[in-house]
Amino acid sequence: MRMLYDRYPELPYVASAPWPLIELESSPGQWDWINSMGVVETWLEASVGHHWVRWTWNMAANDRIEICTVRFLREVDTTLFLLRFGS
Repeated sequence: MRMLYDRYPELPYVASAPWPLIELESSPGQWDWINSMGVVETWLEASVGHHWVRWTWNMAANDRIEICTVRFLREVDTTLFLLRFGS
């Protein structure tokens, strides 16, 4: 099981965007949360840098499960994230 909340290190810049919607092949209409998370995590690792160094997961505002919230070391990475995943 993966945790989508890294309490430490608490990086200074926060950005939130909708999760990419990937449907389960076996159940059309249902989200594939594991692949959605993998898409974001793969992009973060390739475009921003290492987890726990350049970015960490953060709790979504009001515990909204459809929102992906990430903390960043650099402000410019929040902009890249929002450009890629923001609506």
